[in-house]
Amino acid sequence: MAKNNNSGMIRPRGGRGPMGRGMAEKPKNFKKSFGMLMTALKPYKLAIILSFIFAIGGAVFAILAPYMSKLLSEEILKHYVIVGGVALPIDFRRIAIICIWLILLYVFSSLL
Repeated sequence: MAKNNNSGMIRPRGGRGPMGRGMAEKPKNFKKSFGMLMTALKPYKLAIILSFIFAIGGAVFAILAPYMSKLLSEEILKHYVIVGGVALPIDFRRIAIICIWLILLYVFSSLL
């Protein structure tokens, strides 16, 4: 599997690079190669754009869900803090609105 060279170190057989094929080749003309790639992908243009839109939407929903959960938690917990000896009244309407938005967020996130 391995052979000894003159310095006494064991080296693997084969050439350099992946699977011993040598260095990867750079395209001679990047603009021409990129243009050919774009021409080949032209029939899939709508699918590529939609996939980018859905990926961005999924990332936004993934960020918003914990934020909405934080708002819900804060709204519930702030009524357990007694301010000046008087407990704050619970705003069930605000809690319901946050819950509805959170449910919608998770539903739309699962569709993406």
